[in-house]
Amino acid sequence: MKKNKVTINTDYFGPGNGLYVIHFEEGCSTLGFDRVMELGNLLAAELDRWDLTPLPKERGTMAAYEKYRLLSDLETSADRLPLEG
Repeated sequence: MKKNKVTINTDYFGPGNGLYVIHFEEGCSTLGFDRVMELGNLLAAELDRWDLTPLPKERGTMAAYEKYRLLSDLETSADRLPLEG
């Protein structure tokens, strides 16, 4: 899976309330710091991968985004697995 360039805009909504900017050939998309934390925690619980839970001290860092992206990739690949039975 191709990884897109990701940059951080730290103060888009004011001090400490920034965005991850995901760049594509056609433009870009954004994901807020708090949303990455929220989704990362939900996916870690769903996948039972607590080792990949974004830590509060990682909010707004590439470490938090990379954990979220890995969890998202794991969840997508789990959805593609055939059901047993």
